[in-house]
Amino acid sequence: MNSNLMSLVFSATYVLLAILICKVLERFMDKFTVRKILHLLAGNAVLIPLVLGADLWAMATLPLVFMFANSELVKRDFFEKGIDDEGLVFYPFSILLLVFLTYFTGEVLYLIVPTLIMAYGDAIAGLVGRNIFGHEQKSLEGSLAMFMTALLVMVGVNQMLHSIHWFWMLLIPAVATWAERLENDNLTVPLFTAMALLLMKTTPAAIITGLGVSLMLSSFAFYLRALDRQGLVAAVLLGTTIFSVSAPFFVVTMTFFFSSAIATTFKKKAKAIMKDFQKTGKRDAVQVLANGFGIFFATALHASGVNAMPFAVAAVAAATADTWATEIGVLSKYSPRLITNLRKHVQKGRSGGVTWLGLMASAFGGLTIFLAAYPFFGIATFTPAIIGAVVGSFLDSLFGATAQALYECRVCNKMTEKKIHCRRKATLIQGQFWFNNDLVNMTSTLIAAGLVML
Repeated sequence: MNSNLMSLVFSATYVLLAILICKVLERFMDKFTVRKILHLLAGNAVLIPLVLGADLWAMATLPLVFMFANSELVKRDFFEKGIDDEGLVFYPFSILLLVFLTYFTGEVLYLIVPTLIMAYGDAIAGLVGRNIFGHEQKSLEGSLAMFMTALLVMVGVNQMLHSIHWFWMLLIPAVATWAERLENDNLTVPLFTAMALLLMKTTPAAIITGLGVSLMLSSFAFYLRALDRQGLVAAVLLGTTIFSVSAPFFVVTMTFFFSSAIATTFKKKAKAIMKDFQKTGKRDAVQVLANGFGIFFATALHASGVNAMPFAVAAVAAATADTWATEIGVLSKYSPRLITNLRKHVQKGRSGGVTWLGLMASAFGGLTIFLAAYPFFGIATFTPAIIGAVVGSFLDSLFGATAQALYECRVCNKMTEKKIHCRRKATLIQGQFWFNNDLVNMTSTLIAAGLVML
């Protein structure tokens, strides 16, 4: 049996055994405790393909399978219902992204450290906060447990590598602890932790400069009410990471963030109808992550010696095109048409709806990113900018019309993309409950950027 098949068999067997053991434990423990034990055990599975030296397809198969398996198990009430149901899918989704990041950069720390911190830290934080101190929500005691667990993970990794400075051994747990306080922590903890890990590859001078510039620009965006407080922190972390590796990538990224902020605030009152479908107003940390993970992925590739310019430009162009299409297209005097059935008109603001005004805004968004990248990389940026904008915007609309979660309010009967409407849980009528607008944005951006690298 070769290493790929061994990896699949051993990893799947391990996870299935963990699930069966936890189902037995439910006879003696409450479901919350058992779920956290499963959360902890499942993270160890990432070590198996690394030890066996499996190829990319074998490493990616298991988290991909468990994304959809967990989704079905949630629908069948296999787990404790209503406690962060999306997190059970975000968990393997995050691991899948880290698998690709590790494979294409050749840096195993991107997979090992964020996954183990998420698996052990988040589980122990929940058990400490709820079972010991009786908190139903995230708590200070849980955060302290998260930090200490993450610190122990870093100590363990340092014992193997003997090359991690004490500064990083403290900063990375601090970033993970902050990320655990956010919503969708099974997404934010591993991916923001990976950003912090990339900083280890840069110089102190680059980090200090990047921190200063990012803090100044992000604070200005916060002043303009384009970011909330957590979004400010996320933008500083993302900006510092990008700037410390590639100043041109940073300039291109800032072009997206500030042009999108302007588009978002333009005729803001006229966009009130969007409140039923998407997050409006200030961008939060998850939105920063969703739109910025593509350029972070490119930055990590660049730091590893890969020519990631096409990926970077396409990723930012895709994010810009989607944002402009949404924020400008909603102002069209004509009703949007559903991209999968152009004869059908849909409500303004609904994902999957397209207008000529939105399509033109999308094209201009891609062109803007080309103009921002041109002084650094020349005419070679034109193709990835246009492909990124066109493909990213198309995929975003396609996913929005098919796979993205769409609900119907049980009180007012309106269609909405929000799980809670009129203070009651809405009914899912389309798509996957976990595939929200943030994941649609991230997925569309990464696929569009990946295509230009083929």
